[in-house]
Amino acid sequence: MTHNQPNLHFQLQAMTDDQVIDWTIERIEQADWTGDLSGLNEYEQEFSRAVRFFLMFGNGGFQYFFECDQYGISTVSSLRNLGLIQIADFLEQAFISFPPPTGGNYTIDLDQILETEDPHFYSLDEQAWLLFDQIGPAIAAFVRNNSNHFAHLVGRAPYNPLHPNG
Repeated sequence: MTHNQPNLHFQLQAMTDDQVIDWTIERIEQADWTGDLSGLNEYEQEFSRAVRFFLMFGNGGFQYFFECDQYGISTVSSLRNLGLIQIADFLEQAFISFPPPTGGNYTIDLDQILETEDPHFYSLDEQAWLLFDQIGPAIAAFVRNNSNHFAHLVGRAPYNPLHPNG
């Protein structure tokens, strides 16, 4: 255990769930962030996929998630790893309901969903909305419970896009 790990653990315990999520995002997503997860450790990758789902789903349900998602079906396993089993199941069923676009990674062809207005897809969306309030606390708990895997972020200045130097 490094010197920063115990301090981070106690800092995270004192923060609200939203503060934990913001603290982590601001240190992972620096000025040069492109969404590429390859440079992140496994825990940061799980966090990043879950946060993307949380933010996109919260802004427009499954439809918005599939419009903007760049991580595809791997988000399902990330949600499961955070203990969000039912939401992960609903998302997986949404993926399975529609085949991926030709030549694309496994994500949904949104045009097909909008054209068919599949009631099953919208039912999954509604069911996931009933559980939406569980997502933020689960993400924050994941960071708190795995603080040793985020401890290296302590020395990293938070990225602020409004600040002239990032």
